[in-house]
Amino acid sequence: MGGLRPTAKFGEAMYSQVLHANKKPIWQSALGALGLAALMLSLTVLSVIYGWNPVIGMMSLLFFFFLFLGGLSVLSYAYNPLEFRVDDGAMEVRAKGRTTRILWTQLEEVRIVPAPAPAKGEWLMAWPKQAPIQLPKRVYQPEWKAEHAGVKVCELDTFKVGSEVFRAAVQRSAGTLWNESTSMR
Repeated sequence: MGGLRPTAKFGEAMYSQVLHANKKPIWQSALGALGLAALMLSLTVLSVIYGWNPVIGMMSLLFFFFLFLGGLSVLSYAYNPLEFRVDDGAMEVRAKGRTTRILWTQLEEVRIVPAPAPAKGEWLMAWPKQAPIQLPKRVYQPEWKAEHAGVKVCELDTFKVGSEVFRAAVQRSAGTLWNESTSMR
């Protein structure tokens, strides 16, 4: 889980908190896809050995490649899990070795809100002083939500800790930018 850890910043103590995503569902998805890929490869070999319809062999080989590549892709997230870090200067999200950092000086307000339908769970949202804020388009990274004129920093359900731990960590670092409201702006 996340913990406070001192970091040096221009001679004064600064605390940061790091929260990690739950890796269990990622491992389950990756191993499930790789297991199905092995099954498809077995079906391909059996279709050749027993002289079954060649369409069965070709389709199972095609499914093998899709499942194998998909399983490897998901597996890379298990080895580089989603990470949320908050400190006195900014908040950042890191996934697959890529980091997006949003400075507190760029923001006007931060709050945790229920995700709009059809999404479920809660989001950490941030509203910039000047909209829109330019963010790289990456999976599991903060993204600009034009309909809310804000940035969805992350989905809280992805992490091992509850929203109260998130709230405490962000509130401590965001200071006056934190808003207790639980509704979209």
